[in-house]
Amino acid sequence: MTKKRDVEILTNVKSLQNRQNLICRLAFFIQNKYRVESGVQVRLEKRIPVAAGLGGGSSNAAVTIEALSDLWSLNLSKEEMHEIASQFGSDINFFLEGGIALGTGRGEAIEPLPSMPEQDILLVNPRFDVASSEAYKLYAETAVRKDRTHLMREMRESLATGRFFNVLESGIRRKYPAIDEIITDMERSGIPAMLSGSGPTCIGYPDDGSETSEVVRSFEEKGYWTCMTRTCNRRSLGQI
Repeated sequence: MTKKRDVEILTNVKSLQNRQNLICRLAFFIQNKYRVESGVQVRLEKRIPVAAGLGGGSSNAAVTIEALSDLWSLNLSKEEMHEIASQFGSDINFFLEGGIALGTGRGEAIEPLPSMPEQDILLVNPRFDVASSEAYKLYAETAVRKDRTHLMREMRESLATGRFFNVLESGIRRKYPAIDEIITDMERSGIPAMLSGSGPTCIGYPDDGSETSEVVRSFEEKGYWTCMTRTCNRRSLGQI
């Protein structure tokens, strides 16, 4: 903890070392809201690309809220944490809960859903950014309007069958051929794939029969960032 009311962030990504970083903005907000006289030094090690559509910034923000509640002895309730999170974005509230969840409103109202079986996933990022605002604009220009009841039914059916969809995907794939190519290449290799968030990262769901190592090698040869990892549910996270 710093001696003054300073908020400092130390990170391996130079572009994030500024007071406009979401972590810093949250820390200053909490500090002022609860009249905290202490400062804080935050160490952030980014292991995924920045602005990748993976929720990295939002998950960092959620951990910041929880950590400062403990560090500054604020004993914030979950409701207070959610109220703070909702003022800084529509995804942070999800990461205060984790697991499979339904987000309504702007995404800030979180309803936990039953966990799904854990599975391997392949992440591929073509190393360029896609602004969230652009993704939503592309969606708005081409979307077929569906009412909330229809969308919720569609989502629950996809969870039940283990097939997923992203309404932002079609517009992004039309605008960015590289993203369309990544998803197409994975599917041709027998790996179901989709866009993650607003992109540009794509997610593949390989099974035991797919030639995953060859697919990864082909993407790496193109200079793309790749990562083989695995999903986890609330139980493996120590949550109920």
